[in-house]
Amino acid sequence: MGKIRDIDKTKEQLLTELISLKKENQELKRLSQNCTTKLKDLQFSNQYLNVLYECAPGFVSTIDNNYTIIDINHKKISLFLSDTLKEKTDFIGKKCYEIFKKRHAPCPECNLPQLFKTGCPQMRRTSSQEDTLINSTHKVFLYPIKDERGNVVAALEITHDISENIRLEKERDYQLRFLQEILDAIPTPVYFKDTAGIYLGGNKAYSQFIGKEKKEFIGKSVYDMFPKKLAMAYEKMDSDLLASEGSQEYEYKIYNGNNMLRNVIFSKAKFSQEDGSIGGLVGVMVDITKRKEAETQLTYLSKFDTLTGVYNRGYFEKEIYLTRDYTNNPVGLIICDIDGLKLINDTLGHTAGDHLLKATVNIIKKCCNRENIIARVGGDEFAVFIPRTSKAQLDCTCKKIKEEVNHYNNLNQHTYLSISLGYSFSNDIHNMQLLYKEADNNMYRTKLHSNKSILGGIITAITQIVNARDFVSHGNANKLKELVTKLAQKIKLSDSQIADLRLFAQFHDIGKIGIPDRILFKPMPLTEEEAIEMKRHTEIGYRISRSIPDFFHLSEWILRHHEWWNGEGYPLGLKQEEIPLECRILSIVDAYDAMTSNRPYRQAMSQKAAITELRNCAGTQFDPKLVELFIGIINKDS
Repeated sequence: MGKIRDIDKTKEQLLTELISLKKENQELKRLSQNCTTKLKDLQFSNQYLNVLYECAPGFVSTIDNNYTIIDINHKKISLFLSDTLKEKTDFIGKKCYEIFKKRHAPCPECNLPQLFKTGCPQMRRTSSQEDTLINSTHKVFLYPIKDERGNVVAALEITHDISENIRLEKERDYQLRFLQEILDAIPTPVYFKDTAGIYLGGNKAYSQFIGKEKKEFIGKSVYDMFPKKLAMAYEKMDSDLLASEGSQEYEYKIYNGNNMLRNVIFSKAKFSQEDGSIGGLVGVMVDITKRKEAETQLTYLSKFDTLTGVYNRGYFEKEIYLTRDYTNNPVGLIICDIDGLKLINDTLGHTAGDHLLKATVNIIKKCCNRENIIARVGGDEFAVFIPRTSKAQLDCTCKKIKEEVNHYNNLNQHTYLSISLGYSFSNDIHNMQLLYKEADNNMYRTKLHSNKSILGGIITAITQIVNARDFVSHGNANKLKELVTKLAQKIKLSDSQIADLRLFAQFHDIGKIGIPDRILFKPMPLTEEEAIEMKRHTEIGYRISRSIPDFFHLSEWILRHHEWWNGEGYPLGLKQEEIPLECRILSIVDAYDAMTSNRPYRQAMSQKAAITELRNCAGTQFDPKLVELFIGIINKDS
């Protein structure tokens, strides 16, 4: 029985062990299946990593902390195709610096030591100058590979070829520089902004216009550049453009960098980015200030007389008596004509004539109100249109003008202003041309009645000016007339000839009115150019005398009174008997008077020295017979 129990016990143990073995077998199968799955996963991962390693866009290699190549992809191998380096086995197990740099020690520029030391990723660039095996430029990235304890045991090196990127960047930079040079060559200001209103760039003309260098406005907003009010206006117009379709153009007044107000036309348009979105706007500024000024000037010239500032004839005709209807309205028209303006211009010069024109306008304005329209309708003629008036008022206005003219002449002794007036009046006018013609006729009627007194007044004024401007005093002028009279009587000229000769003696230098004071009163000898200018006084005097009826017969003598006996005088080069007798007489007497009188540039000569000089010039400058006759008169008087 004991044996049977032992056998039963043994059976139970065996059964238990069998069950345990069965379980262990099942567990082994499970583990085997897990291992197979993990092995497959590991094989897939290795295959996946291999594919990534080989298909990486750059060159990939793994290098341990002894600079030994652990692995490398075929892209990197392709750089080193040679008779000796064709497979991975040609690289794996070799030192990286021996393979890649042909060196016997680590490269000084290598980042591997820093990576192994710090465990931090590294990056550097390499080029054909550094690596004779790589005929391009690369960017090298180094990433640490760590063990389970965190120690860096290797480095993953990924190298990207950036040669094409660099080429594209250079090409883009060249295109940008080329575009900038084109923009800078454009004289019109051009600028760029992004959608936020920040300046992206501009050309040289824009920089000059705003008075800031490019670095001072690029990256800035309008609020950084301009006063707040102006910046707000710019911002609104930019926003309107960005929110709308098409371009934008408007005119605006702004201050430039020199704080000068300029009229500018802005032309702006949006530009797009590569993805089609709005990138910002480009603006072009056209400075039209000069054009505006020209337009303003043309507008002014179309309406006003530039010298006097009153309306011109064109405006008067267009706006006053051609287009307006004054039916049932009493109107008046005054015509004012400056007497002898041509004579004033010829004698005193156009500056004096312009002065009288301005004085006339001031007098007319003083005698009229704001409703009256004053216009210069001719060279020396003005018209005054007076609406809502009466004959009595017109007559009163004309009297005021005459009184003001007299007042002006009393205050200005060396000028003479004379105005002939005529007016017309109508209670119901349909044609302003008829009114104008009537006023003009009345003015000429007045001028004819007072012509003689007008001319006399002008001649008196000219005489006063001649005496004031010439350095011959009134006493010396009388002496000159006495001497020419004695010489004329000696050769038995008639009384009428002597009278003309005396008038000639007084006004022979009337042309000096047209010679500048800087030459006429120069206290030293004249230069060659000044002497030529001085000689013009004979021609000026000729024109003046022909404008004055009382002097007309003297004009030929005035022109010739500086001719010489030998033909070397001016302006015609006449000689001997070709020179009028009156001119030959005056030239001798005038020369003697000049020599024996003080001048700004010298003291008077003695009578004896003057007679010697006359004899020296006899036969060259002077008529020799008349010289001896004149010397006889002087000696007799002395």
